[in-house]
Amino acid sequence: MANLPYSVEKWRQHVATDPLEGHDLSSLNDSATAASMEPSFCTGTGLDILSNYICPDIETADREVVFVTCFWATVSESRVRLCEALRMLSKKIVKKRAAASPHTTTVENIKVYICLSSVSLLQKLRHTESTAGYVYNPTEWNEQLKLPIPQEIPGLDLTVKSIFIRPFSVMHPKFVIVDRKFVWLPSCNVSWESWYEGAFRLKGRSIVEKFHKFWTEVWNPDAQQPHGAAVGGISTFPATADVTLPPLKDPPAKSAGQLVKSFPNTPANRELHTLFLPSSHHQNPAFRPGIFRLPRSEPRTPLNAFTKFLFANAESEIYIITPNLTAKPVMHALVQALEQGVKVTVVTNMNLMVMEQLATSGTTTARCINSLMNSHRRVLCAWGKKETDATDATKPGKLTVREWNVANSRRCNLGGGSAFVKSHLKLTVVDERVVLLGSGNMDRASWYTSQEVGVALYSAEVAKEILHEVLMRDVEKHSRTIYESFEA
Repeated sequence: MANLPYSVEKWRQHVATDPLEGHDLSSLNDSATAASMEPSFCTGTGLDILSNYICPDIETADREVVFVTCFWATVSESRVRLCEALRMLSKKIVKKRAAASPHTTTVENIKVYICLSSVSLLQKLRHTESTAGYVYNPTEWNEQLKLPIPQEIPGLDLTVKSIFIRPFSVMHPKFVIVDRKFVWLPSCNVSWESWYEGAFRLKGRSIVEKFHKFWTEVWNPDAQQPHGAAVGGISTFPATADVTLPPLKDPPAKSAGQLVKSFPNTPANRELHTLFLPSSHHQNPAFRPGIFRLPRSEPRTPLNAFTKFLFANAESEIYIITPNLTAKPVMHALVQALEQGVKVTVVTNMNLMVMEQLATSGTTTARCINSLMNSHRRVLCAWGKKETDATDATKPGKLTVREWNVANSRRCNLGGGSAFVKSHLKLTVVDERVVLLGSGNMDRASWYTSQEVGVALYSAEVAKEILHEVLMRDVEKHSRTIYESFEA
């Protein structure tokens, strides 16, 4: 893929001529090139993904679990399932310790780090503004978060921390690292909603190391050690060849989600070109009201800059599924892509978290989608007025907009709730060659204020399988087309 206009090499050249924003944390300061292997992908509700895939993998841990989420719902089945996994981990250590000979090596507790940003409005209003965040006292674990009390998990060394920067800067990333061997990237929080979600599992020392460094610098800076050093008795990162991934079980029959355990024509030992793309939080939302004031440009974070770079260099197709779309840089980039003949598909919700959109964006997805459709009509009209013999007249790309809209008769009942009522997946496929995934939405909050983290996978095999065998099938079932146009 070296010859693609959006290849890693071309991206490096682009960044060299137009540098990214500076940051005092090195993991937020650059788009790190990495390699990943043996990708797996699943869809389902957040409860599906945690119960069927992530928690079983957590239960295989021997030394360390890093669990990062944004929203933590104390009253949720997802929280209950995670607590079950913690208790099981603790019992495993207690059992090992009881069976160990007095002359053998001491069985250490498993270190577990739970990192979150949002629990409730009151919690955010009272939260410290320090980037050091707030570390929950063990006596608060159960009282405030409904986690097990210390006596229930004697085999774990648990640390629970929250970071939230008022007014809008949530720590939005969601990822799970198990024993520094592999990483899960789910779109879901620990929440009660029955939304359409997705998650990738990746192994590979370089990509896992990037995520762990990011976590350490943001959430656990006191534990930073020289490269290659051990922390808490844990050697840094095992060689990729020494990592055997836990097997993934097929989803239960009642689940409406899908699982891709492995991808066609992608051998287990093949390294995939991967970019680690963080986006730092920004306390100033950069609102500039007034008809005579130009809007402030978005922060040039690795994730923001790469997304624009990818859209600007797309050759045939951009396929986006996002909870909301209110970021003007995204709107402008999509219109420019349409003008260049690139096909664009947007799958989103029209009435998800509307009050939050108004507070953080001053607009709504419905308004922005209407604006995008009107812009496409203008592009088509301008093209239609050009002389037919004009050799430089590129036919605009087709725009398709689909609204997530599950009819009552088609809803499935999963875990006591209606499945896929809304879509919360954040995933983009470009030219069936690159998959961009992570925590970032295509909304103003993700582009201007929230901390995010994303990954770009360069693999035609992965992109095609996800697009045609998973996304398009699910989207066809659970959404409706509200705009589709080829011609003026």
